[in-house]
Amino acid sequence: MSNEQKVGDRETGGKTLIHIVDDVPKNIQVVGNILRGEDCEIAFSQNGGDALNRIKSNPADLILLDIMMPGMDGYEVCEKLRNDPKTKDIPVIFLTAKTDPDSAVRGFEVGGQDYLTKPFNSAELLARVHTQLKLKKNRDLILRINERLKQEIAERALVEEELRAHREHIKLINQIMRHDIINDLVVIDSELQLYDELCDDELLRKAAVRVGKSVDLINRIRKLEVFINTHRGLKPYSVTQVLRDIVKSYPYTTFNIEGNVQALADESLSSVLDNLINNAVSHGKTDRIDITMKTAGDFCEIRIADYGSGIPDAIKENIFEESFMYGETGNTGLGLYIVRKIMGNYGGCVHVEDNTPQGAVFVLALKNLG
Repeated sequence: MSNEQKVGDRETGGKTLIHIVDDVPKNIQVVGNILRGEDCEIAFSQNGGDALNRIKSNPADLILLDIMMPGMDGYEVCEKLRNDPKTKDIPVIFLTAKTDPDSAVRGFEVGGQDYLTKPFNSAELLARVHTQLKLKKNRDLILRINERLKQEIAERALVEEELRAHREHIKLINQIMRHDIINDLVVIDSELQLYDELCDDELLRKAAVRVGKSVDLINRIRKLEVFINTHRGLKPYSVTQVLRDIVKSYPYTTFNIEGNVQALADESLSSVLDNLINNAVSHGKTDRIDITMKTAGDFCEIRIADYGSGIPDAIKENIFEESFMYGETGNTGLGLYIVRKIMGNYGGCVHVEDNTPQGAVFVLALKNLG
């Protein structure tokens, strides 16, 4: 017999294992002698219960199964094999003296792949063995390919989700930049118009501060885009240091900053805090802002309290929506929408409360790093 006709090796590198199940030792010997010339290992059992235990602990590539055995017959053994996830895909060839058509039909109904009656021709048995092993090999190959495809699809879906998140983040970055620079340009325009009337150099200095602030923002956004594209994730930030840099842009507002926390964030944190402070100054008309920070378990809390006009109760639930507009300029909603989106990206949240005796308190919760 040529090598192509032989049973061959398992995909794992070991020899093919054929398990013979028959209560008559002579029958096992006959089948074993037929398979002796094949490059395979042979196991055997003489009753159904023993066969199930051995096959479950050491699954075979093919089972040659007798039907008429005391106790558990071959039909029941095959049914139990099919009901066990570890053995359900092992092909079964029934070898039996039952020659009636009903017995053969019953064999296929319980999950057998082939049915050969005794006495059988050696060449016919080998041909059926080779056929079932080849089918199993091809089926196993298809299953492995399917598993690889499932894994590749899952990985591709993950990559696509990451790309979607990155696109959303870049969109948010552009909104931040447009919003903040427009605010600065409005201030610069106002300062220059006043300068034309008053010729006060302090107005030029304030305009220059805003220009510098916009340039800094553009540089921060550029760094943030690189940060996102390299997919490094978030990193620790000293919120106090970020606030100290921001308040330099508001020389006519009194700030009281208490506490210090390390939060998990990115470059957008500066825009979040600046948006809230700018809204309080520009729209709330406050001249004083108190900022307190404390840790609470896995999160840190930042409270930004102003003493301006406050947020009316009727709009508190809507101010973080993208399309919401309110105030003299009608553009305060976008900044707060950005704040909420960024906080969500950080795994945190934001809400607003009333301040006493007047004004608003914006409360940020960020992941704490101690």
